[in-house]
Amino acid sequence: MDTLNTISTALNLVDSKKENLKKAFDDLQSLLSPLPLAWQDLDSHFTSLHHSLSHRFHLLQSQTLTLTPTPIADPPAQTPNEANLSANPNDPSLNHDDSSPGVSPQNDAVPGSVTPRKELIVLCEKMDGVGLRNYVNDQFLDRARVQVELPGAFQHAPDAGVMVLEALEGFHGDGSGLKEWELRKMRKSCVVLLKQFRVAALSVSAEASVRAVKLGQAWKEKLVGDDNNAFGALGLLHLIAAFGLISEFSLDELVDFSVVAPTNEEFPELCRAVGLTEKVPGKDIGFCLS
Repeated sequence: MDTLNTISTALNLVDSKKENLKKAFDDLQSLLSPLPLAWQDLDSHFTSLHHSLSHRFHLLQSQTLTLTPTPIADPPAQTPNEANLSANPNDPSLNHDDSSPGVSPQNDAVPGSVTPRKELIVLCEKMDGVGLRNYVNDQFLDRARVQVELPGAFQHAPDAGVMVLEALEGFHGDGSGLKEWELRKMRKSCVVLLKQFRVAALSVSAEASVRAVKLGQAWKEKLVGDDNNAFGALGLLHLIAAFGLISEFSLDELVDFSVVAPTNEEFPELCRAVGLTEKVPGKDIGFCLS
């Protein structure tokens, strides 16, 4: 865990170090102007590297959490009465089944999910989709933990589908005033919500279904003729997979979106979820989503 903490600390210092580099670049530019590269080019490069390293760190973090064994406490010493009871197999008080209806579970998490933190539960209970997206966005460095808690949190929403759709507001940046890196980060948070909504496997209400179809069609129109909108294509694929919209799109359209979308190690599974069972031509599975 010390190694993970060291990596996390280093990643948190990237922004301040980049500011120092910007000052040095400005000083150099005043002496050697014009330079062959603009600061925007360097900034974009370092931001891409930072995102890639952050993504790989979160993968490592999530794997470490999964592999960390839960310590088992030693059983308490038995009293003489308890010893007598355990020695009597015919005692009716011992003939019980923990799986019977009368036994309450330890928590309200859905099978296979992680008990969500209170903040996520409250946001879902209030159906605050935008607030939920902003929370995921603010917890960027803790994204691995937040992701595994979302399916359980969605159980607390009166209509999780509608809530997730509302969280997608502003995905395309229309009138948001966000900088490019801020918009990219926010889009990642939207993709996280869509992905975990699909993992939760909740039923989609009639209202959510109608709204998802309308959003999907409007989303497609924004992508027509825009081969550079990689995150837009990725978001639409996740929307289609999460809300079962495959029948609303042709196979050719799905292939086109898949070709444009960035890829990572989960991309093949996403393609299968939207009905593309064959590998998309020309796609190399890497860390392009980082």
